[in-house]
Amino acid sequence: MKSILIVDDESVMAETMLLMLNSRGYRASMAGDGRRATELIRKKPPDLVISDLAMPVMDGLQLLEWMRDHRSLDKVKFMIMTGKQNVLGPLKRHHIEADDYIAKPFNEQQLLAMVEKMIGRPTPGE
Repeated sequence: MKSILIVDDESVMAETMLLMLNSRGYRASMAGDGRRATELIRKKPPDLVISDLAMPVMDGLQLLEWMRDHRSLDKVKFMIMTGKQNVLGPLKRHHIEADDYIAKPFNEQQLLAMVEKMIGRPTPGE
């Protein structure tokens, strides 16, 4: 089963995404900040991390940098999400090594299309 870790300090947003992804056949879990995410990733790396950019303790860019420093996580895809529309352009221009970006607010179809593009559809019966 394809696994996704949602990292966001906005619990309502994270829980909504969790329900969306689990209902579509993915195995989604969540963490409230980057530091908690590193603990979960160390135990069992997911196929995809979807992380908010701005969070307390450890933000999305710090989490991405931590992941890129660990070669064992090279195959884990990373998507940055942010509600700050003016941030996505500069991030892309500065070659931040995220695999993709999504701007909040987004709808279920947008999220699912991006997830499918990054890790494929869940396989029935997994």
